[in-house]
Amino acid sequence: MIEHDITVGELLKALDDLGIADNTLVVYSTDNGPHMNTWPDGGMTSFRSEKNTNWEGAFRVPCMVRWPGVIKPGQITTEMMSHNDCSHFSFNSRRAGY
Repeated sequence: MIEHDITVGELLKALDDLGIADNTLVVYSTDNGPHMNTWPDGGMTSFRSEKNTNWEGAFRVPCMVRWPGVIKPGQITTEMMSHNDCSHFSFNSRRAGY
């Protein structure tokens, strides 16, 4: 986990160093909920069940977004979204000139 955190930090720093951070939408998320029965590599969720089920624990995942000048830091939303929304959002942002 520490190595992963360092790698993400290096990526964000590279965007800053290249001067393209303000024009780059960064989305950090995952594809599914935890797989609880694979200890010690598994995880836990406050939602019912886990990966490979139809319950909320299978598909409710965290998502963090960075887009300086467009999305204010520290905002929290409880709105539902799908990863499918990302391509639509990305396309429309491009058309809007971002």
